[in-house]
Amino acid sequence: MKAKVEKLAAVAAAATKAAKGSEKVEKPLDAKAEKAVAKVAKEEQKKEKVAKAKTPFGHWRDSARGRLDEAMAEGGTLDEIAEKCGVTIGRVRSHIGDLRAQERGEWGPKVVVTTVDGKVSVKLA
Repeated sequence: MKAKVEKLAAVAAAATKAAKGSEKVEKPLDAKAEKAVAKVAKEEQKKEKVAKAKTPFGHWRDSARGRLDEAMAEGGTLDEIAEKCGVTIGRVRSHIGDLRAQERGEWGPKVVVTTVDGKVSVKLA
C-alpha cells in the first residue's frame, strides 16, 4: 500500500514539474494530487479485510446474535440477558427459538438449551 502511495506521489510530483518546465524545482503536491493519493490509500485499506470471528454456536461475534450467544452461554434470566446485550426481551425469546431449532438439528452445530428456575443457558452438545 505504501509503495503505491509513494509511486502515485512521485508521478504527481513529476507531472507538476513537467508542467512548470523546470526539472530542478520540487514543489509539494497540489490539492488535487493529495486527494488522489488519499483516495488510493483509503481504497487499499478497504481491500485489507479482517477475518471475523464466530461464536461456537455459529453467529458472528460482532452481531446482536453473537452477543446473545455469549450471554446465554454464561446463563441468566431473560431480563438479565436482554439488558446485558442491549436488546428487547422479545429478541432474546426469538433467539432462544432459533437455538431450539438448532437443538433439533435443523441447522448449525448441535446445541442444548436449558431453562431452570427462569434462567436460560446454552451449551454445545
